[in-house]
Amino acid sequence: MNIQAILNIPVLETERLILKPLAEEHFAEVMVGLGDKEVRHGMLMPAYDTRERQMKWWDRFMQAHRKGEAAQWAAFQKDRNVYTGLFTVKEIDHNIHRGELGYSILKPFWGGGMASEGVKCVMEYVFKEVNLHTVIAQILPSNYASLRVVSKMGFEQEAHFHEAHFYQGEYYDLLQYYRINPAHKN
Repeated sequence: MNIQAILNIPVLETERLILKPLAEEHFAEVMVGLGDKEVRHGMLMPAYDTRERQMKWWDRFMQAHRKGEAAQWAAFQKDRNVYTGLFTVKEIDHNIHRGELGYSILKPFWGGGMASEGVKCVMEYVFKEVNLHTVIAQILPSNYASLRVVSKMGFEQEAHFHEAHFYQGEYYDLLQYYRINPAHKN
């Protein structure tokens, strides 16, 4: 596994997106998405709608990045330089070369294929450059859009965790999907 490829993530490009390594200059734009209750509800995660919550999230990510345990990109439309969302590989385990995929797209860009386009690009990077062996994604069974994204990207379901997530006083199931680095398959 190439830890330097996590510590020094580059700008990535797709047909319609520029994915920039998360930096201080993106803070306000990123917090728009992380503060949106509807966007966050699709993941059953609280909105980071106070400065204190935002700073805790930011500091936690920056610490994980410095340890080589997370990589994150702020995505912008190429033609208009408009922030569209966030792409993440987190919980990177250096021993088993595994990470967890995450992404969050702003509402105006839902249904336009931006998630699939960004995920494809990030997956290529973490497999070819970081050399992760496996990437997982945990998704709510009701999040049909995300289920379509990971299915299109070649992920396969490996587990159904019953009542594994607790949010606002209720338990929810999670589906876990995985994809093995194609270069590592026999």
